[in-house]
Amino acid sequence: MPATMPARVPDASKKPEEKKVARRGIVLRGFIRKAEDGSYEGICLTLNLPVRGRSIDEADQKLRDLIVAYLRDAAQDGTWNEFVPRRAPLSYYAAYYWYSLLAALHAINDFKLFVESAPDCMAHA
Repeated sequence: MPATMPARVPDASKKPEEKKVARRGIVLRGFIRKAEDGSYEGICLTLNLPVRGRSIDEADQKLRDLIVAYLRDAAQDGTWNEFVPRRAPLSYYAAYYWYSLLAALHAINDFKLFVESAPDCMAHA
């Protein structure tokens, strides 16, 4: 007779949504670029979250704060599977790869590219 595995006891200290967030890794991609009006616009392509700031650092901080708030809300509301990921339109991905190429050729300034994992962002949640 084969041995049976003991049943796993769920961790009662975590909500089901929190466990789902902790288990599921997601890669966040996006960029921040200088707009025609001199401001900086950023977008998280994975979640389709746009921001605008007066400097590249301000746009970066706004984008990080927005990502953390969005993921926290999706986890708490139980809408994670529905809204994560929520991809940006294809034109933004084309811009992302275009700017990546220009950055690699050192043909562009005032641009920031990011590729990060969501669990790092969720560490503050």
